[in-house]
Amino acid sequence: MKYPSITKKILSEGITSINPEALPQHLRKEIFSEATVSLFKEKRHKEASKSLKIANNPELAMELTAYLEKAALFQTAALYVPHTENPEKIEYLAFVCLENEYFQESTMLFQHLGREEMIAFIEANR
Repeated sequence: MKYPSITKKILSEGITSINPEALPQHLRKEIFSEATVSLFKEKRHKEASKSLKIANNPELAMELTAYLEKAALFQTAALYVPHTENPEKIEYLAFVCLENEYFQESTMLFQHLGREEMIAFIEANR
């Protein structure tokens, strides 16, 4: 770890334990990317997703999403894919979630894309 004391604080006290706005953008990306990877390894996926949002690191988001997709962990991948900033990838995973009857995750991804017609479809056909 490049910033062990800050990363450890995030891991032990949560991502709200430090003010990310007080950090320059490049440090915010590095520190919160480190925290994201650590949280991911600890299977603290909701926190890792929030950390990834703060990190604003689409490359890391793509890497984590791909890893989870290969493991067929589509529900968990749905937490990370919005941070890829890749609409095609988000839509693909939304349909995969829909096909696997992960309606909550599919709806969340379609909301992220602004696809109201798909949200209405899911609600009408559950």
